[in-house]
Amino acid sequence: MHKLLIRFFTLLIAISGYGHAFAQPEVDIDSVTTLSSDTTNQAIQVKQFILPVSLASYGLAAVYIKPIRRLDKAITEGIYRHHKTFDTDVDDYLRYAPVAMLYGFKLAGVRSKHGVADQTALLLLSAAINTAGTGILKRVVGRERPNGFDNKSYPSGHASFVFMAAEMINREYGETSVIYPIIAYSIAMATGISRVYNKAHWFSDVVAGAGYGILATRLSYLAYPHIRKLLMHGKSSNLVLVPNIQGNYKGISMVYKFP
Repeated sequence: MHKLLIRFFTLLIAISGYGHAFAQPEVDIDSVTTLSSDTTNQAIQVKQFILPVSLASYGLAAVYIKPIRRLDKAITEGIYRHHKTFDTDVDDYLRYAPVAMLYGFKLAGVRSKHGVADQTALLLLSAAINTAGTGILKRVVGRERPNGFDNKSYPSGHASFVFMAAEMINREYGETSVIYPIIAYSIAMATGISRVYNKAHWFSDVVAGAGYGILATRLSYLAYPHIRKLLMHGKSSNLVLVPNIQGNYKGISMVYKFP
């Protein structure tokens, strides 16, 4: 069963690695104009949501359709038979790795699509969309975890967050080198597999989490230029946001340049 998991997520990485192609042409953050009514552009905008919606739909179907639930159960039972003692909390930390990469690449001077302030705003917007959506679904669906810990199995919050951040790496650095999103999505894959092996989630929960995470990021990149224009009234930003990590302190420093 572990081979099935690896093959699935490897396919997901391959598809998502070219996800930025579906997102073109993107709206420029510094010069938002009315979206073209051209049918080709509209088709491209729709295409970028096919993958995440399909993943989320599969996960939701698994909650209610017995054959898919049986596959979930077979995967979990297969893992338990061969890895009874598997127990790790690495996934609790690994899910934040793509966020660290987002700023680490920036500090290293890797060319990205946006500056650090816009990246931070996009990250916060994506996280807000993702957290709100998955939080509501966990309460509404009420699916029991494989380990019986609680009824918040669907969808996987770890998977949704790490895939959300991995998609940001794809958007920001994918055009510079395909290696960057491959690394990020590999980390996301490892996090998702770990959640299944820890029996914290069913396989379909992780699939759905991946879908919701990617969807949250793609929605934020679509909406943010218009939000920014509304807030800035077409003016250039004098606000700079910088990640600040000192010992146990983690936060964001804000610097404002008065006109």
